[in-house]
Amino acid sequence: MISFRLSLFFAATFSIIGVQLPYWQLWLTGVGRTEGDATGLLSMSEIGLLIGAGFWARIFANPLSGMLADRLRDIRFFMFGLAILGMLSYIGFGFAQNFWILLVLSFILGLGLGPHIPLGDHLALSYVQQKGLHYGRMRLWGSLAFIITSTSVGFLLPDAPQSEADLSPILWTSFGLVALLAICSLFLPPPLKKAASSHQDKPVPEKTPASLWLILIGCGFSQMSHAVYYGYGSVFWRDYGIPSHWFGLLWSEAVIAEIVLFAFSAPLVARLGPVGLLGLAGFGGIVRWLGMVSADNLMVLIPLQTLHALTFGAAHLAAIYAIAEQVPPHSRARLQGINSAIFIALTSVIGLPLAGWLFEYYQELAYFSAAVPSFFAFVIFLIFLLREKRLHLS
Repeated sequence: MISFRLSLFFAATFSIIGVQLPYWQLWLTGVGRTEGDATGLLSMSEIGLLIGAGFWARIFANPLSGMLADRLRDIRFFMFGLAILGMLSYIGFGFAQNFWILLVLSFILGLGLGPHIPLGDHLALSYVQQKGLHYGRMRLWGSLAFIITSTSVGFLLPDAPQSEADLSPILWTSFGLVALLAICSLFLPPPLKKAASSHQDKPVPEKTPASLWLILIGCGFSQMSHAVYYGYGSVFWRDYGIPSHWFGLLWSEAVIAEIVLFAFSAPLVARLGPVGLLGLAGFGGIVRWLGMVSADNLMVLIPLQTLHALTFGAAHLAAIYAIAEQVPPHSRARLQGINSAIFIALTSVIGLPLAGWLFEYYQELAYFSAAVPSFFAFVIFLIFLLREKRLHLS
């Protein structure tokens, strides 16, 4: 039953992302659009800033929420309140027609929705560590929910010219899913009590290992490489003339690959460890994003989308298990929040604004920039590899 409740929470959380990632960029292109006009109020650079604003909020909200989670006896009502904040922001989006109001609403939405993933991971990992639950199997229900929502919304959108397309299903579906998240937050199992008898779990002053910081930065680079994809992937495909119902299918295909990875994650983590997973993420990103430069048809896009299992899934697992291995339970929520903030800072402060500028002026060449952070992630993997070989020789 506990596993079911956690799985349901992940499903609710990632169903929202299943609308946000593929379609929110499209909804923003229609803000302020008049009948018969193919262009809306916002430029591509402004859309990048609006998407980035939601991430900026998470830089502050996620670590602070993690610190609160380490101190609060029960975080479920706190998570419920955050979901209500997200619902209110979506109501505001339905009326806003000004860039600065949209920017504030995007920031509020990030405050409301951002902390749910690190807080959910913290709660799930406590049950993994103390009750022997399987994290990958619970988390994959989130991926399945992403597939269902992203595919469904794609079929709700008409294959009409941009000037005639009704994008309202994106907004009201998002609102309904956040309402579901609020309910699921209350349905979560209670946080486990910390074992007072364990010397390892006592909150003594300690430094986080430098090797862990390096792994988290590498994972942050791998996640940052998705900025062009997250901000403009569906816009790219629309401009290439790919039918709108394929948007959800392509995003879903990427997540199916992620599901396969999570389903078999336990033996893979045991064999490769967090460092090996980071290497897979970096190498997969170099191949995927360089391939996207010329991916203007389904025959190229379909195989490239499977690499999401590496660029996102392997990097996510690397960070989660590195924290579980090297951080005592009383500090994990804080580190989960900091890990999330590293990815968010790299993505929002650098990735999304740069992606918007590149897309506006150079379009598909923007994907060249996506390969750079993947290369940095792979370099960090090589640093660990060389250090291990040096220690072995000595």
